[in-house]
Amino acid sequence: MGLFDKLKGMKNAVTGGGAKVTIEVGQGTRGQDIPVVVRAVGKANFQITSVYLLVRGMERIEIKDTDWDDGRKTTETIRKTHATFEQRFEVAGAQTIEDGGEYAWEAVFQVPDTAFPSIKGRYIEHVWQVQAGLDAKGNDPDSGWLELHVK
Repeated sequence: MGLFDKLKGMKNAVTGGGAKVTIEVGQGTRGQDIPVVVRAVGKANFQITSVYLLVRGMERIEIKDTDWDDGRKTTETIRKTHATFEQRFEVAGAQTIEDGGEYAWEAVFQVPDTAFPSIKGRYIEHVWQVQAGLDAKGNDPDSGWLELHVK
C-alpha cells in the first residue's frame, strides 16, 4: 500500500466516503413488518463491523408569535423538535467492503403499534425517518435520513 492509498484510506475514515449507501423502503403500518433494502457500492477496501438501520419518529412544531410593544409589531417563529422514537436495528454482521463491489442487504423492522403515525398539520407534524449505515472505523458511510409514511 503506497502513501496515496494510505491518505485515501484516512480521508475515507474521516468523511465516511468509503462507500455510497442507499436505502429503499416503502410505506409502513405500525405494528407490522416494514421491508427495507440497503445497498452499498464500495469506493475503497475496508472492514465494517455491521450494517445497521436507524429509525426515528420526530415531532415538530412551528408557531408564529406576534407581540406589540409601544406600537411596534414584532414576530418571531418558535420551533421545537422532539424525538418520540429512536431505535437501531442490525441488518448484517461484520464483513469486508471492496472497492467497486456492489452489496445489498434485505431486512424488516417494525414501528410499535403504540407509536404516533405520520401526520402533518398546520402547526405540528410527526414524521418518521430511516437511515442506513455501515459501521466502520471513523465516520460511518450512510444513506442520509429518508422520510417514510407510517400509518
